[in-house]
Amino acid sequence: PFGAVEFRFTDRWAAEFWMAAGETDGDNGFDVDTTRWHLDALYYLDGWDKLKPYLAFGGGQLKRDWDVPTGAGNLDKVDEEANAGIGAHYFFTENLSLRGDARYLYGFDDSTNDFTLSVGLSYRFGAPEKSMAAAPAPEPQRLDSDGDGVYDDMDECPNTPPNTEVDARGCERIAAPEVA
Repeated sequence: PFGAVEFRFTDRWAAEFWMAAGETDGDNGFDVDTTRWHLDALYYLDGWDKLKPYLAFGGGQLKRDWDVPTGAGNLDKVDEEANAGIGAHYFFTENLSLRGDARYLYGFDDSTNDFTLSVGLSYRFGAPEKSMAAAPAPEPQRLDSDGDGVYDDMDECPNTPPNTEVDARGCERIAAPEVA
């Protein structure tokens, strides 16, 4: 069996805990039960509407419990591992996806190299994914320092006295002389 739990921090970053277990029954009396667990970081790349690719890296352990014939000794072993890989979710609905994953695993204790492929269904619980994109910057507020009704960036005559009638350029209107 295999299982994983993922927690999304942002629309790009997530942490994942996964565990796999299995057993083999050998004809020669040697049987082994294996348990592998990892805690990984996932980085989601730009995707498409339904396809969300990601990169994965992290570490964990591989534990082997041997059932061996009498006299063969204790072969039980725990190996520390690191892993890196790629994967993707293909969403059928807002929460249900098909997940595929390929990982390279390196065992530090015996310098082992393993490769895993996994495919399975994934269901996302909770609120739907929210975009973490930054909100657009607010438009800068235009100033009219002298209060004449013409913004400073267009005012050709700044600092007009209060209650002065101005033209579209922000300059004082000069009344035409009256003709009698």
